[in-house]
Amino acid sequence: MMEKIHSRKCSITYKAIILCICIISALVSFIETAFDTSLAYRWIILLPATFLFVTICLARYFSEFRHNFAMVVIYFGYMARMVITPFFFCLGGCSSFLLFNFSDDVLFSSCILISGEFITFAIVCMLWHSSKERKRISCDSKSTIVDVHIFRSSSVVKILIPLVLFMITAYWYIPELQTIYWPIFGGKFSGLTSIFYDNEMLVQRGGIQRYIYSMFRFLWPIVRLMLPSFLIAQVYKRNGHFLWVALSMLIPCILLSDDNIAPLFCSLITLFIIARLYPKQFPRLLFIVSILGIMFLAIVLPEKFESLQRWRGGSGIVVVAQMLQAYLPGFDNTAVVKSIPRAELLETLFADLYYAIPFKETLFGLNITNLSQRFSLTSNLGGQILPFSAQLNYYLPMPMVWFVIGILMWLAIKYYDKSKSTDNFWRLFQYIYFSMITAVSFSIYSFSIYIRDLVNIYVPILAIVWMVRAAKKRKISKNYSKKLLHT
Repeated sequence: MMEKIHSRKCSITYKAIILCICIISALVSFIETAFDTSLAYRWIILLPATFLFVTICLARYFSEFRHNFAMVVIYFGYMARMVITPFFFCLGGCSSFLLFNFSDDVLFSSCILISGEFITFAIVCMLWHSSKERKRISCDSKSTIVDVHIFRSSSVVKILIPLVLFMITAYWYIPELQTIYWPIFGGKFSGLTSIFYDNEMLVQRGGIQRYIYSMFRFLWPIVRLMLPSFLIAQVYKRNGHFLWVALSMLIPCILLSDDNIAPLFCSLITLFIIARLYPKQFPRLLFIVSILGIMFLAIVLPEKFESLQRWRGGSGIVVVAQMLQAYLPGFDNTAVVKSIPRAELLETLFADLYYAIPFKETLFGLNITNLSQRFSLTSNLGGQILPFSAQLNYYLPMPMVWFVIGILMWLAIKYYDKSKSTDNFWRLFQYIYFSMITAVSFSIYSFSIYIRDLVNIYVPILAIVWMVRAAKKRKISKNYSKKLLHT
C-alpha cells in the first residue's frame, strides 16, 4: 500500500516538473517571437501562443500521457515545431534556408493550419479520456501475459528465413546495393550524410539485376522490422538469456543508408515489444539504449550541421534553426507548399498516390511530377520533406485537414491502448507499429511517405501474419481430421 502511494506521489511530481518545463519553454518562445522577429515572420508568434494555451488546457490530462506513448510522441513533436523551432529561428535572426519570398497572408495561414492541428490534438485527448471505447479497451485487458505461442515458429521460419537468405544473396550479387547500404561495423557514421543516389543511374531498368535490386529495397524495411520481434518471441518462449533479446535491437541497424530515422524507428518498435515481454529488465535496457542513442546522434548531428552549413551558409544558431526546419518541417515549408499554384491538381494528386505503389519505377516508370517535386521546383531546393498537413491542405480545405488528422490521431492513440490490452504477440506488434508510424508522421513525414509506409510495410506485414495464421489453421484442421479417422 505504501509503495503504491509513493509511486503515485512520484508520478505526480514528474508530471508537475514536465508540465512546468513545457509551459516555461512555450512562454520563453512566445516572448522571443514577440520581441525578436522580423516583419515578414511576425505571425509565427501564434505557434508558441497556441501551444502555451493548449498545454494549460491539457494540464489535467497530462497523467494520461505516461500511459499512452502515442500521445507523448504527438505532443512533443508539435512542441518541437511550435516552440523550439520558432525560438531558434528568431534567435538566429529569422534567417530562412528556403530562400523563398511568400506573402504575409500565406505565412499567417500556415501558422493557423499548424495551430489548428494542435488544438485538434487537444480535443482528441479530451474525447478519448471520456470515451466508452477507451473504457472498453481497458476492461478487455484481462492478462498482461503475451501469448507467443499464437503461431508456430516453423510457420514464420518458412517465410522469414527465405527472405533473409534472399537479401544476403542480393546484397552480395548487386554491388550497387553496397554503395547505398553500409554495414554498421564497416563504415563511418559521419559518412551517412553524404549518401545520395538515383535508382536509374545505379541499376538500369529492364534487367534481372534491376528486379533483384528493387526486391531488396522493398523487402529490407519489412525484414528489419519483423525479424527482431520474431527472435525476441523465440527467446521468450524458450526462457532464453535476455542478452539475445537486447542484441536483437541491433538488427535494424545492421545496414545503414540515407534514411537515418528508419533504423532508429524500427529499434523503437523493438523496444516497445521488449517492454511488454520483459517489464523488469526493460528499465536497465532503456538506460543503455539511451546512452547509445545519444552517442549515435553525437556522431551524426555534427556532420549534418556541417553539411547544411556548407550547403546554405550561416553558422551557430542559424544552422540549428535550419536543421530543425529541415527535419521537423514546420511553418517555413508549409508556407512554400501553400505558395505552389494549384494548376494540374488531379495530375499532382495522381502522382502523389503513384508514389506509394511498390516497384513503381521498375513496373511502370511513369515520368510524372508529384507535389514534393513541385515543392523543389518552387523553392529551388531539393531533399525536403513536405509537412504532413500542408500536403493534405493542398488538396483539402483547412477544416477537412484538421478532421482527417483528428481521425488519425484518434486511431494512433486507440491502437496504442489496444497494444497494451492484447495477449496476442503479433497483434501487439501490428498495433504498436501502426500507432507509432502514425504518431511520428505528423511532425516528421509527409502524407505520401505515411501512405507509402502503410502500403509497402504495414500491408505486407499483415499479409505475412495472415499467411502464418492460415497455415496454422490448416495444420490444426488436418490434425483434427486425422483424429476423427483414428476414432
